[in-house]
Amino acid sequence: MSHGARGSTRVPLDGRRMTREVVVTDLANYVGMQLVCESFVAPRESVPFAFPGWQQPLASPVRRHLRNPFSGELMYRNNGDPYMIDTRQPDGPWPDDISCPDLEPFPRRDFTPIGQSELSVLARCLSADVDEIEGALFAPPDYGWFLWAVPERLTTQIATVRSVESTARDWLTALHSAPDVDLERLDQVDSWVAELAALVDLAQRARREAAVLFLYEGPRRQAKNAV
Repeated sequence: MSHGARGSTRVPLDGRRMTREVVVTDLANYVGMQLVCESFVAPRESVPFAFPGWQQPLASPVRRHLRNPFSGELMYRNNGDPYMIDTRQPDGPWPDDISCPDLEPFPRRDFTPIGQSELSVLARCLSADVDEIEGALFAPPDYGWFLWAVPERLTTQIATVRSVESTARDWLTALHSAPDVDLERLDQVDSWVAELAALVDLAQRARREAAVLFLYEGPRRQAKNAV
């Protein structure tokens, strides 16, 4: 399967906000993948074994021209300026093919469609002093797959939420005014209280086990007995 073709065609941003979620959702729909947002708990040192071919982040951020992982094309703002991002993503070289990660060994839950952007909004609800949720490992940029590590301080804040009900209300209210959130996708969530309660449980487990709370965004791994 081809994950994208690199190019330099000028691709303007359309009427939608050109967020990571828009690009990845386009990619998943195109190739018929089931896109998931799964949080899991694991010791940091054990995670690379479940993500073969993924690379460690750079020691410090670099500024790059954003490519659309759906097409590999460079992205431009509506005024013609390059769409630049700060990233720790390595620039390769990459293996020829990377399979979906195997999350079976880890305690986890599917939070789809709640991803990194939504967790960042939750972080701002819990504290004015926000640690950025950064990439823990990186797949090739034209894959559009992501592994995020929730900072220890945010994990503690989630684990010690006093009122799930009121925090869930504050979270949903903040999401409606956040610039990088696709509200149509979030209509899939039946109960924000239930989602937050499940996230609190995982965060508490991460603290008990002195482990890390991770978030994977990408296609679901095909079952071993699938044909």
